[in-house]
Amino acid sequence: MKNLFALLITLQSLISFASNNIEENSINPVKQTIIDTIPVRKNEPKKGITGLSVVNQDSKKFGKLLYIVSENYTEKNVIIYNNENQEVFSTTTIGDPIYLKKFKKGNYKIKVIENGKTEILDYNIE
Repeated sequence: MKNLFALLITLQSLISFASNNIEENSINPVKQTIIDTIPVRKNEPKKGITGLSVVNQDSKKFGKLLYIVSENYTEKNVIIYNNENQEVFSTTTIGDPIYLKKFKKGNYKIKVIENGKTEILDYNIE
């Protein structure tokens, strides 16, 4: 059931990303892009989180949203650091959005911990 839900979220993200369609008459038009995906080379074992990506979504109703997704639909600890390496946000999520309305513009590091594996991603808020 968890894998099915993760697959549905991934498919929805890919469909939205592929169409990249914003209807002017829509109540809550959405523009969604994948910000960072960790590449995997063939014949090289992956040590980090498999399929980890950051999905950015712009919504007129909710503002900027950030989703942390991976191949595993499991709990992720997410810690966001500013450019001075100060922790500015921390949460535990399973597919829930992170609202970016209150974040200042700038560069951030996103630390993701899933099943004992850790990845650190760069993220820029414009």
